[in-house]
Amino acid sequence: MADRNPALIRQLWQASMAGIMLAACIFVGTGIGVWLDRWLGTRPWLTIGFMLLGIVAGFYNVFKIVSALNNPRRLK
Repeated sequence: MADRNPALIRQLWQASMAGIMLAACIFVGTGIGVWLDRWLGTRPWLTIGFMLLGIVAGFYNVFKIVSALNNPRRLK
C-alpha cells in the first residue's frame, strides 16, 4: 500500500464517476420533466423530453470523462 500512485487513483475515481454521472443526469432530467408536467398539465410529454435530454447530457459527460482518461493532458 505504500506505493500508491496518485494519478492511477485519480483515473479510477473519474472512471467510477462516469456511471454515477450518467444516472444523476437521467434522474435530474426526469425529475424536472415530471415537475413541469404536473405544473403545466402536459403529462407525459415534458417528462419524456427532459428524460431524453438527461440521457443525452449523461452520455455526453461519460464521453468527456472517457476521452479525458485516454488523453491525460485533458484532465483538469
